[in-house]
Amino acid sequence: MDTGIIHRVALYARFSSDNQRTESLDAQIRAMKKYCREKHYLIVRTYTDSAKSGTTDKRPGFQQMIADSAKKEFDIILCHKLDRFARNRYDSAYYRKKLRKNNVSVYSVLENLNDSPESIILESLLEGMSEYYSKNLSREVQKGLKENALKCKHTGGLPPLGYSINEEKLMVINEDEAPIIRLIFDLYDKGFQYTYIMKKLYDLGYKTRRGNDFNKNSLHEILRNEKYCGTYFYSRTAAKSSDNKRNGHKYKPADQIIRIEDGCPAIIPKEQFLRVSKRLATKKYHQCGNNGREYYLLRGKVVCGVCGNRMSGSSRYSGNKKYYQSTYRCQKIRQICGNREINRIYLDQFVNQYMKEKIFTLESLKRIKTAYDVSIKERTMKRESDIGDLKVQVNSINNQIDSIVSIVEKGIINENIYAKLDSLNKRKQELEQNLHILSAFPVSNIAWSPEEVMEEFQRAEYGTEEYRNILQRFIKEVRVFPYEVQITLKAGEIDDRDIPGYLGQDFQIIISRKELYTKFGSKVVKATKERGA
Repeated sequence: MDTGIIHRVALYARFSSDNQRTESLDAQIRAMKKYCREKHYLIVRTYTDSAKSGTTDKRPGFQQMIADSAKKEFDIILCHKLDRFARNRYDSAYYRKKLRKNNVSVYSVLENLNDSPESIILESLLEGMSEYYSKNLSREVQKGLKENALKCKHTGGLPPLGYSINEEKLMVINEDEAPIIRLIFDLYDKGFQYTYIMKKLYDLGYKTRRGNDFNKNSLHEILRNEKYCGTYFYSRTAAKSSDNKRNGHKYKPADQIIRIEDGCPAIIPKEQFLRVSKRLATKKYHQCGNNGREYYLLRGKVVCGVCGNRMSGSSRYSGNKKYYQSTYRCQKIRQICGNREINRIYLDQFVNQYMKEKIFTLESLKRIKTAYDVSIKERTMKRESDIGDLKVQVNSINNQIDSIVSIVEKGIINENIYAKLDSLNKRKQELEQNLHILSAFPVSNIAWSPEEVMEEFQRAEYGTEEYRNILQRFIKEVRVFPYEVQITLKAGEIDDRDIPGYLGQDFQIIISRKELYTKFGSKVVKATKERGA
């Protein structure tokens, strides 16, 4: 019956990305316009969302429509079906309440509902069915994706940079992109930070999969992606929270993730990925006064010999005459630690001079490399020997357990037998855990050439990050005590495992503060006179 009131209508159409196409929008709008002509409704606005799920709030057209309802421009929101409005009962009730405050009703072309009690029950039933359909569809889709994942097939979306997908949905190495991944891992493995790597990639014209410049987030995701070392994984990211938001850095427990070793082709060696993972897990970026004015050659390597904290860079003017000072100083308050800061210029100069004279000659590098290879061989042999010993012990315990089980099966049972069995099982578990650790993490053998290192050193300029990194590849730490400095060297390893005697001499260099300050022209601090150094 015509009441003479003109109802102003906003049309809302949506199609999701599962089994619908763009033409679905046109069909919905055509049906809604026909409905409005028959009801003599006035269409004032049309809102659409393409490839958007009704179970998510990330629908810009929908959100704009809800916001516009407060402007009193329309009285009715018309959908083709109620499931176009929402497939979640909570969201439906939440947004309907907002609309009711603005005196806006929700109508459907196919579900002829009004404000009667019966319609309320029917509407709730329809919304429940829509939510069931949505969740059931999601469950069935997940089943198919899980089956594909167990076969190490790509499950959708863009493949990681460095890979392409073949006709069988398997990942294959993209030889045009793989060098980018290798470069990123190599640079980070050598100690370079994100900022330098980003600049290097930009200068070479390399882009991400989406054609953007690399940033810290993209580098972070690449360096943590196990697929690059051949480990296929699926369903690693934790589920959405109660407010329908997902944290891409939050992972599920390990037992809920599908992880298959050698499930995809490796772009980088497993050993390199493990080294990079270790650095990512333990790396702390100590800027050490990296304010653009000063260059700290030993940034991140200087440690307080009193309290063990890092010593950071400090540049300032001090004293009545405002002398400029640049030092390494302990991060703890001096009254608590008691250690004194040390002149940055003198310490950097001493280390730089020593490294140039004693380390960065072709003869020295060859000697270091020979000793390094011998040490790696010895550690590899020891690891294999330890693995063999552990296997023998596990077999011995298995035999003892079998013997006890045979006794129990004969009906001979007492507390001592059960205690012995429990003890053997605990020991077996410990041995198997140690065996797993040794087998999973081989001896780190970083391939490096004395000639290539020498060439890199000669090419690098003092004051650049390249120069600092190549020096620090051979420096484990610089420990500063109240009266002396101890410099510990290593054989070009990244994981900070030193090799005593690799230079054919003591691998630790010790210099007193007095000698350091005298050598580079400073007045000796009074405190050193007490020691007579």
